[in-house]
Amino acid sequence: MQIYDYLQDEVSRKLYLARVNFSVTGDWDYITKLPMEYKSLNTDAAEFYRKLYEDKGKKVIFGAGGSGRALARGFRDLEVECFIDNFCHTAEEVCGLPVYRPDKYLELFGTDYAKIIVSIFDRRSCAKAVDQLIDGGVKREDIIWIPADWRNNLSQYFDVFVPREGESFADCGCFDGGSAFRFAGWCGQLGYKKIWSFEPDPHSFEKCKKVLSVLDNCMVYPYGVSDHNGTVSFCGDGGEDSRIIADGLQGNLTEVQTVALDDFLKNETVSFIKMDVEGAEYKAIEGAAKIITEQKPRLAVSVYHKAEDIFSIPQLLLEMRKDYRLYLRHYSLVTDETVLYAE
Repeated sequence: MQIYDYLQDEVSRKLYLARVNFSVTGDWDYITKLPMEYKSLNTDAAEFYRKLYEDKGKKVIFGAGGSGRALARGFRDLEVECFIDNFCHTAEEVCGLPVYRPDKYLELFGTDYAKIIVSIFDRRSCAKAVDQLIDGGVKREDIIWIPADWRNNLSQYFDVFVPREGESFADCGCFDGGSAFRFAGWCGQLGYKKIWSFEPDPHSFEKCKKVLSVLDNCMVYPYGVSDHNGTVSFCGDGGEDSRIIADGLQGNLTEVQTVALDDFLKNETVSFIKMDVEGAEYKAIEGAAKIITEQKPRLAVSVYHKAEDIFSIPQLLLEMRKDYRLYLRHYSLVTDETVLYAE
């Protein structure tokens, strides 16, 4: 079965080939160097991208954490010279580049050496870093700070489909409840029947219970979604990367309950399923096989957590329903946030 033949537009086909090449080679350029017309970005993310490349000179990244490393790996042609980090250790290297404390960097290179990219998402911490650089003599125009998020999480999961009357939504991996609110807004005056939100991370579940209590007919459950009802190992502390962990792996793990949607929603009509469950999507789809084959709900499924997702997930869906029409959209400046839509 040729997945490519089921993709409905040029954007989807271009993204599919890019993700396939990335999965095979591991080369971020296949995703990060896609022309902007193949990415679904918000204005802030697009402006950040423009600023990264408007000056062809040297760049330095303030912040050697996850977002800083993603910048260095994803935008290798930026001529990144080094990292600055308040918490670095002597002789530390990240992504093959040296890491300096801010005072040491300014002592060695001065204030006009390079444009400085502040790769810190937290707004307060970002503002403190900018002030720290300005207090050290760096000009504000030589500082580029990352937007609140470098992905488009406003239209993600909802920008391919048109709402119908009487939608019911299974939100698998609801995290902070944002996608449930966006679903309600997407339905608009048509309204909706039900929302089932699933979030196994205890921290995120408690948050979702509070914030989603204002939505009508929205039920929040502390379960992971998988191919069976049972108990699994889980790693999470309230972050977006909380996830089910394969048996045998060590670490700071807890146990959570999982449900199969076919069992949990067996007497319900489900028109829309969203799955962003940090690598557990394939099993979650297997656990919804009856709903998918009998009801053909529209689907929005993340296909970037594992290299094989871009092959295995659309293949599985087409084995269940050969009449699905497939679309792909990408919502990030880096390699994360590719969503497969099936209708």
